[in-house]
Amino acid sequence: MATGSGRGHGATHSKASTKQLRSEEARLPKLVIPAACILAVNYAVGVLDAFWILGVLVAGTVLHLVWRRWSARSADDVSTLVLSALFVLPIADLVVRRTLVSDFGLYPLPAFPEVRRQVPSRTLVSTAEYGDLAYMTGRLERFTPLFLRMKTDEWGFSNGPDFDAEAEFDLLVLGDSFSVIDYYSDDEQECSYGAQLKRDEERTSINLAVVATGPWEQAVNLSITLPEIATARKAKLIWGIFTGNDLEESVAMAVRRAPLHERTRVAADNLRRQSGLRILFGSWLGDAVPPARPEQVIERRLPDGEPLYFLMHYVHNSRRSRADVEADPRFDALTEAFTAVESLATQRDLELAILVVPSKPEVYSWILEGGAPWTHSRPTSGMAEAILGWCAGRSIRCHDLAPYLRDRARDAYEGSRAQLYLPDDTHWSAIGHRATYEYITTHVLD
Repeated sequence: MATGSGRGHGATHSKASTKQLRSEEARLPKLVIPAACILAVNYAVGVLDAFWILGVLVAGTVLHLVWRRWSARSADDVSTLVLSALFVLPIADLVVRRTLVSDFGLYPLPAFPEVRRQVPSRTLVSTAEYGDLAYMTGRLERFTPLFLRMKTDEWGFSNGPDFDAEAEFDLLVLGDSFSVIDYYSDDEQECSYGAQLKRDEERTSINLAVVATGPWEQAVNLSITLPEIATARKAKLIWGIFTGNDLEESVAMAVRRAPLHERTRVAADNLRRQSGLRILFGSWLGDAVPPARPEQVIERRLPDGEPLYFLMHYVHNSRRSRADVEADPRFDALTEAFTAVESLATQRDLELAILVVPSKPEVYSWILEGGAPWTHSRPTSGMAEAILGWCAGRSIRCHDLAPYLRDRARDAYEGSRAQLYLPDDTHWSAIGHRATYEYITTHVLD
């Protein structure tokens, strides 16, 4: 009887163990639905892309095979731990994108996907921003980085999150990266001309410039924004056109409101691309550093031996004649953009003034030509001549900044060895922005 009793107890224990094993076997499949949901949320916010999700699924399959052979409980615990970590990632991502990450990227508007702006209501700060040409040389040790700051409004323009969108504006600024509001420091002299106009208490201005955009995109941005703001009668509209590449960026765009499914897709894509963790770790790993292209950079020396760098493409463009520019089929698109903005200005009773912004090779052409200091073989560029000629035929006020900035470049260099453009970049220095601001207040806003 003792033996029989032992067999009965052993059979009961075996049945209990089998029942527990089956129960543990059923636990892992129950994780499939929450795992799929967590992975979907990670994909939606941009933390994981399809490649990483595939990797998680492969790892999960391997874990499942190991579980079947060895220990269900251990595999279940590991799976729960991994899913818990994946659950935390989207929350951390949303926190990081609002606190630690400065996102200077452009994103299409869901309602108008052809038009791009920056992230609304954000303070964007660069930690160590080198110039475009510095990156292209591949020798950053030669240069000193700048610390730029930009504050965007509710629309994604660089007016700051606290500006009064309900005000009546008597000055509107349109353009690209030359015209946006940004700061090199808290000193009012160390900022862009757009920021200096914004600080001018005599005027109420709104800045509609967007970095890395062409004339047509700027025109469409204006057409979308004008109905949302109030403007004073005879308010000024200043539009900066850059001779370096605005002809290449002149592609006609239509103003069309996207259907609901396209708006939803664009909004979802924007959410993914703005992933804080991916931007943060990408910058730490150096993914954001553009590739070196030293063959595209021309180095010359100022009389005191200081190097000055030029983008070869802009040098080529600065040497085009007026006939070359006007024969380019993209010039028609450029003038169509001018016509569109002129029509908008007329409808709102705005006074349009176009500023022709010269590239660095135009202001310092004597260095490239090997001529006598501060002498120039051409009074202005072919691009400027073509734009001035078109404006004259339409009675639009148009200002070529090249002659003025050439004089100011000479004054700045001879006075303090300063330069109007950043040595390692294609954009103005604080001195160049100050000179432009003074030109606008003296010759445009009179």
